[in-house]
Amino acid sequence: MGCRARPPWREHLTIRALVVLPRAADRAVGRAEAGLLFVGDDWADDHHDVEVQDETGRRLGRARLPEGVAGIARLHELIGRHLGEDTDPAQVVVGIGTDRGPWVQALLAAGYQVIAVNPMQAARYRERHSTSGAKSDAGDAHVLADMVRTDHHQLRPVAGDSELAEAR
Repeated sequence: MGCRARPPWREHLTIRALVVLPRAADRAVGRAEAGLLFVGDDWADDHHDVEVQDETGRRLGRARLPEGVAGIARLHELIGRHLGEDTDPAQVVVGIGTDRGPWVQALLAAGYQVIAVNPMQAARYRERHSTSGAKSDAGDAHVLADMVRTDHHQLRPVAGDSELAEAR
């Protein structure tokens, strides 16, 4: 009758967690209280595939939107579902593959931070995180949202028209 040692695989059962995580019920579900929202916008001639992420990279929404006023209105609705009541529109960071056009101007007019992502940068980012080589519009929207979430400090924001340019 000797002293038996505890098997090593059972050792983890006696360790208590030291990190206390917030309870899900304590958070406003689906709303960004004071954090940023990140939007990836993969545009084509007749539609935009968009994805909205929070600061942790969790997908909050995704949609295929038509080009034009109806599409931009639906984008504002999608973003609005995830913003707090008095959140500044500058808390929304949009990554899109162009720096011009009426859609970009509408994003800037709404007060969003708009970042023009060079298509080659997006392709390299996709390669860095995926080995399949598969490309889709919804996948590109995800890549753009994730890219502006993690690297927006290294990307070029789109400059809106100055007051002088708008007056002409």
